[in-house]
Amino acid sequence: MYNKNIDNKKLLRLQSLLETAKILNSKQDTDTILRTLLDRCFELLPGGDIGAIFLYNQNTNLLEMRAYSGMGDSVKDVKLKPGESMTGFAFNKREPVFFKDTRTVMKYMDTMEDENTHMTVLAELDSSAVKSSICCPLMHRDQPIGVLVIDNLNESTPLVQDDVEFLEAISVQATIAIVNAQNYEKEVEANRTLSHYTKVIEKERNNYRFSTDIHARFTDMMLNGRTIEDVLEESKNILNLDIFIIDELYNFGYHTSGISDQIDSIVRELPNMIKYLRKNTAMAYRCIHQEKYLHIFPIMVNKESMGWLCIVSDTDKLEELKRITAERASTITALEQLKSSELFNMEQSLKGEFIDNLINNTSPEYIEKCCSQYNIDTNGTYRIILSKMEFNNSSYGNEIEFNVLKSMNRLYKPVGETVKYHFNKSFSVIKGTGIVSLVEIGHSKSMEKIESLIKEIEAKMSEYNSQRGQPVHCKTAVSNSFHGIGNFSKSYNNAEYVLSLMTTYGKKYKRMFYDNLKVKGLLSRNDTTYLESFTDDILGPLLSYPSSHRDEFIRTLETYIRSNCSYTTAKESLGIHGNTLNYRIGKICEILNLDINDYNDRLKIQIAFEIKELLE
Repeated sequence: MYNKNIDNKKLLRLQSLLETAKILNSKQDTDTILRTLLDRCFELLPGGDIGAIFLYNQNTNLLEMRAYSGMGDSVKDVKLKPGESMTGFAFNKREPVFFKDTRTVMKYMDTMEDENTHMTVLAELDSSAVKSSICCPLMHRDQPIGVLVIDNLNESTPLVQDDVEFLEAISVQATIAIVNAQNYEKEVEANRTLSHYTKVIEKERNNYRFSTDIHARFTDMMLNGRTIEDVLEESKNILNLDIFIIDELYNFGYHTSGISDQIDSIVRELPNMIKYLRKNTAMAYRCIHQEKYLHIFPIMVNKESMGWLCIVSDTDKLEELKRITAERASTITALEQLKSSELFNMEQSLKGEFIDNLINNTSPEYIEKCCSQYNIDTNGTYRIILSKMEFNNSSYGNEIEFNVLKSMNRLYKPVGETVKYHFNKSFSVIKGTGIVSLVEIGHSKSMEKIESLIKEIEAKMSEYNSQRGQPVHCKTAVSNSFHGIGNFSKSYNNAEYVLSLMTTYGKKYKRMFYDNLKVKGLLSRNDTTYLESFTDDILGPLLSYPSSHRDEFIRTLETYIRSNCSYTTAKESLGIHGNTLNYRIGKICEILNLDINDYNDRLKIQIAFEIKELLE
């Protein structure tokens, strides 16, 4: 029998379906489509009280909650495995499933994992309260992409079989809309990514162009005879920041003009900076003595640090183009220093050849030509200073020879500059592990001046050792004075002789003068056993004197002898009363059985002390 009400109902649902499809396909955002789909389901299914939509994540192999209604917010984190609960069961079955009663609902919901069950409890979703449920897979090309779930909580308005068919029809349209939206979102994201990479590429292209232009500008400056100082000033104009260079010996070096008033505070920072500089990586250093940051860029040549270029800034960040400028400036500085290093090695080679000719006294014409070139007066009065470096080879790794040579090149600068400062007319060259300096003394008091020079070199050596962490010990020998460059060879041999004495006998001495070693030189030609025997014969009774006064007696005698037996000088030097000095001298003569006023006895004592000092 024809039922007009049923046909009207189907017609209304068909109209609703078409309207739903139209609404869903008008949206381009997946989340909006899912919320709209749930809202329409509740409008068109009287038995629908609560619901949710899950979408399948291929990466995690989980059904993830993407929309829900009528439940607490804690369900948003529910993630179901295919086959888990009613939703997972329908997903695997790939067709709508109608769970018609509470017992069936509870049976399938009991398969839910504990974590998901806990979240449904927090959302106040009780499986025993669900009277029926329809779970409809969202199918695309015979593959499920999610599940639409509608639950009934009120028996008076139940879900029915027609609702299953209607929900399946809606799901077909919903799936098309969801897939279209997801594809659109992927396209938008792809365009966004493409736009991002286009911007990145454009930025890199601009950075490369800027880097190339800066490098070309700096290179052109150096090719046209400009200096490192000029490059730093040009960099300052680009950066609008001051710049300075720290050399490989951690000395403050080249700097831009605007930094003059900050030099003292920067120099105070250097001891704190050294441990960071040794890392040889670009970094930002926060100053201790002023509210500034130093952006440090290593100046590297053949993986070796030649110094550091530092930019003074108020912030710990450096803009990209400023960083590029600094890197190019450090690169061109490294190339310039490499050129300087090559020229230095060439100069040392030529100077070395000149020194070898002086030592061997060969090729007078070549010597005279070199003297003219290095502004050396062939008839001047000179002394030779030999600074011999002693290295701890264990601290230089496997490439000992290479590292020692590198250290000698580093040490030449402070030694050579110090010699030049004290003696304007001077000539220095590296020879082996030593530095030979020829200084024109003229008629000056050269001994005092050279003494001051050597003390300054020793101070710089101490500073070098503390900074580099690789101890280098320096012994300095000074030749006799000589007139005329033709006498260089003999005086050089004298200086070498002084060094040999220092190595053999005078290990406690850092410096010795040939003029002061004539007696010791004579003594050193004797057998050590004989020298020891002579000292024991003369000073033995005093050296072994069994008394607490022994050391003060020895010091008193040595001071008295070295003061030319002057009571006034000796007592002032010792800080004692004249009567005390008289008593001690008398007691000492008694112990030694010698008369200190007798020339021969006094000479024996003096020689014994010279031998004692030599052997120590």
